[in-house]
Amino acid sequence: MKGLLENASEQKANKTRALDFIKDLESTTKPCICIVEDDSLLGQQLCKILEKENFLCRHYSSPVDFLKDISDLTLLALVLDIRLPGMSGIDVLKNLEPLRQKKPFAIFIMTGDSQKSTVEAVAKSKVNGFFVKPLSWEILVKEIKKHTHKPKD
Repeated sequence: MKGLLENASEQKANKTRALDFIKDLESTTKPCICIVEDDSLLGQQLCKILEKENFLCRHYSSPVDFLKDISDLTLLALVLDIRLPGMSGIDVLKNLEPLRQKKPFAIFIMTGDSQKSTVEAVAKSKVNGFFVKPLSWEILVKEIKKHTHKPKD
């Protein structure tokens, strides 16, 4: 009996890995929304909400990892935290400017930092939305749909 349970568990793990691979493959060939948020729970939760709205979504805990993958992605939108490890969200935006000129995509900033200097820096960055945490998922999804031309259900 123990062998059967281990085999079933292994099959489930293999199926999960295969589905993750397919999801990763789709998100590099089909337009996707990327979430760059160092709080993994928040990033994963937002991805689940967007996937329920039929968006492909990828979460990155590290801005460096996101920037490494950017050339392989077809970006529909980016949801970006400001305070990130190793690089600020503002620095990420500066790195994306040449790409955004060639292939426009929507950018939404989320942060727990509502200081005047942060708001001013974001305003200069030509983003589509600025959200202070805690987020209203409903409003964020509505704005993403509006700026990505995804019809409201």
